[in-house]
Amino acid sequence: DEDAANSDHNYSGQAANCWLSPDYFNKEIKIMKRNIVGLTLASLLLLVLVGPASAEIRSVSGNLNDVTLPPFNGVAVLQGTSRGMIVVGPFVDFAESVSVSGSGVLASISTRRNTAPDGSTGQGTLILNVDVGSSASTGSRTVTIHYRIGSDTFGVVVIRKGLVTEVDLPQINTATFQEANITVHGQNIGNAGVKLPSTSINSAISGVTASIVSGTESQAVVRIRFPVQVSTATLQIELFDKACTGCNRGANYKGATASLGVNAQSSGTLDIRLSNLANVMRAITFPVAGSCGTGCFKVGDVFTIQLELERPAKSGGELINWVLVPPGGFAQASPQTPYRNDGSFNRITIPGGDSSIRLSISSSACPGTGASFNIAKIQTWIGSNTNTTQAPVFKEQTFQINCRP
Repeated sequence: DEDAANSDHNYSGQAANCWLSPDYFNKEIKIMKRNIVGLTLASLLLLVLVGPASAEIRSVSGNLNDVTLPPFNGVAVLQGTSRGMIVVGPFVDFAESVSVSGSGVLASISTRRNTAPDGSTGQGTLILNVDVGSSASTGSRTVTIHYRIGSDTFGVVVIRKGLVTEVDLPQINTATFQEANITVHGQNIGNAGVKLPSTSINSAISGVTASIVSGTESQAVVRIRFPVQVSTATLQIELFDKACTGCNRGANYKGATASLGVNAQSSGTLDIRLSNLANVMRAITFPVAGSCGTGCFKVGDVFTIQLELERPAKSGGELINWVLVPPGGFAQASPQTPYRNDGSFNRITIPGGDSSIRLSISSSACPGTGASFNIAKIQTWIGSNTNTTQAPVFKEQTFQINCRP
């Protein structure tokens, strides 16, 4: 009947729906594969977009100075050193490699962190190892941080690793002074700048200034100027490569271990004492009497002249220029006292810590004519300034030569 027919029909339809054909399955599998591939590509694209493509440098810190303002140039690196450098910014930790322009400087990635150095979130940290060759030329380099997509750059500047080997303090021969030049000798100390560090010693001298008036790779002349006349001054100075902006004391030219003539701290700070009490020639004497008395010698005698300083010679010694007048009447008597009889300057150094030195001279001819006793002179200059005949740099002493047979 009709109801039975409908019932048989419905049953047959349900059974038909349960037995799916192989084509049906193949079509469904293809659709599922397309969906999976599409989702995978979308996921990878999302990871790329939220990763290095949006990295941004916010600060760069070296061991000498920090740079926190774009374009992040001037991060100082010292010749012959290997140091860490900290780069901070969103997603900088996604960096894959780093390179440096030019030669002499190499960089590599040491550490990546997805937080700032203080542990806060929202910024990453990239720590670089930067190796600078001892002979790397000074000047600017560009550091490039490479990501999977894109890159960031910042600038470094290679500065000199200077060594101070000697400091010459001026001889001040006036009662007071307002200006003094200090000569600093060294190696690789070109492009020098000078500063007065913030120390208790310098804070006691209000208004003092320091500047470089001339310089080479081996010498820098530092001019100290005071706002008023002074008789003595104790201060500290530091020399550095002025290509480094805002550098700390790690960039200072360091003092050699050998005697400098002044105290050099490990930070590169030089302790300077200026005084009008420059060493002077206190006396010129004849400690051994000659054949005709004290300070009186016959032709043919070998005699001794003693030069006596006001105080012990400074470290490194005190240079003495000297002549005998007239020069032709005398000759060398000892290898320890070289003598020129042509009128040019003789030079001898009183060793550091000593207060006197003796000269051994031979009277070889009568220094004059027409008299039995003739007057001769010894003239001395402390230091290299031989253009003055004014005390305390210059001092002379007369003596007699007996010309009688």
